[in-house]
Amino acid sequence: IDKNISIALNKLKKGIFHKENRMEEVFHEKFIKLRLKIHKIIEGQYDDELMYEILVHSILIDCRAIFLENTDYKYNSTLQNIYRNRSLNEYADGIDNYFNTIIKGNKSLKEIIRKFVNKRLAHVDYLEEKQENILEEDILTILDRNTINNIFVDILVIAIQYEEIRKYFGKN
Repeated sequence: IDKNISIALNKLKKGIFHKENRMEEVFHEKFIKLRLKIHKIIEGQYDDELMYEILVHSILIDCRAIFLENTDYKYNSTLQNIYRNRSLNEYADGIDNYFNTIIKGNKSLKEIIRKFVNKRLAHVDYLEEKQENILEEDILTILDRNTINNIFVDILVIAIQYEEIRKYFGKN
């Protein structure tokens, strides 16, 4: 019984929204770094193609982690979970809708990013040459910096909205 009381007191000491606050702290730190990487790309602050590729791959991994996680994991630090914890479901749904937008053929932005990250960055799956070319074409579609409709600009717009919400409602 003493152990259970100690656990309960520890939880009370941390606060009722400890997990949600911690989620937002982790998310915010990751999101700041993501935005810095995007600015390096947009402003051409990379020395060569290798550095560009490293930055892009890191951005895609971040997108996968903080926007495209399985919705069953309520305590993962995704923007949608942050919004839902704040009872801002319409904002969370807006992020989901953005990533569910059909980009090419019948593939959504979410599918393109997840497939590329899963098959080429988190793993190196065997792909036939034709499959490899399709995967590359798909990912280049969302990275096209010659158009305003690219993931770099869109994430910065999402970031502006998030920072406005933090300013209005508080940091967590």
